[in-house]
Amino acid sequence: MNIWDNIVDKPIGEYNEADLFSQIKLSNYIDLVKSEDKMSRWDCYSAHFNHRIELKCRGRHYDDLLIEKSKYDYMVAQAHENLEVPMYICSTPKSVYCFNLLRIKPKWVIEKHNKTTQFKNTKKVEKLVGNMSINDKHCHSFL
Repeated sequence: MNIWDNIVDKPIGEYNEADLFSQIKLSNYIDLVKSEDKMSRWDCYSAHFNHRIELKCRGRHYDDLLIEKSKYDYMVAQAHENLEVPMYICSTPKSVYCFNLLRIKPKWVIEKHNKTTQFKNTKKVEKLVGNMSINDKHCHSFL
C-alpha cells in the first residue's frame, strides 16, 4: 500500500478523474479548481503554480502515455497566451505521472482510436496522437 491509496481509499488503478483531482488537490495542488466548462479542453487549474492541467486515468499501466495532438496544441497555445504552464497528469495502476507539455516532445503518430470515450462511441477513427515516455527526464512521478 502507498500513501495515495490512503487518501482516496481505492487503488490508483481504479481511479477516475474525480479521484485523481481529489488526490492531487490534497497532496500537490492545494488551490486546485475544476474547469467551469464541462466540455473544456483542460480539467483544472492551479493559480499558485500557474498550471493549466489535463487529467487522465488509465486502468492499465503503459510506459508511453498518449495525448491527442489537438489537445496538446490547444493547451500549449492557451498556456502561451495566458503565460501558464500546461500540465498533463495521468494515473496508471503503478503511479501518477506528470508531464510539463512545454518540456516534453511527444513522438507523433497516426493511430486508430475510439472517436470519443465520453459517450461510449466505439467507432474507430484515425487520430494524431503523441507518445510521452514515463522514463523521459521531464516526466515526474508523484510516488
